[in-house]
Amino acid sequence: MSSGSGSPGDSIGKSPLFSQRRWRMAGVACLAGALLMVIVGSPLLHGDSPWWFWLGYGALFFALVIAAVYIAILDLQFTKLKYRLGQREIFLDTLGSEDFREELRATREARGDAGKDANDGNEPRI
Repeated sequence: MSSGSGSPGDSIGKSPLFSQRRWRMAGVACLAGALLMVIVGSPLLHGDSPWWFWLGYGALFFALVIAAVYIAILDLQFTKLKYRLGQREIFLDTLGSEDFREELRATREARGDAGKDANDGNEPRI
């Protein structure tokens, strides 16, 4: 996206770290790992396992679930950012362009209302 501002958002999507596909695959892998631990956990933890094994198993499961939730939130924020940058680019290409502003000024001057407020008194101000 070429917003013309030189903002860091211009480089989004060009690095493999910012790939939504990679994030989503990692999130699915975390969820699959947690599901596998739930399925295998019952027979594996049944019996006389040492306490440190139980603690490690639970910590790993918890870490996988937290990682999946974090990745989902990260993906949501990234999607919002891309959407907002797209909106900004569309705005700058249409209403925000200097060509459009010049045409608007010329039209207002041609109509003779260059000095008037945009609200002609018929509509309430919000």
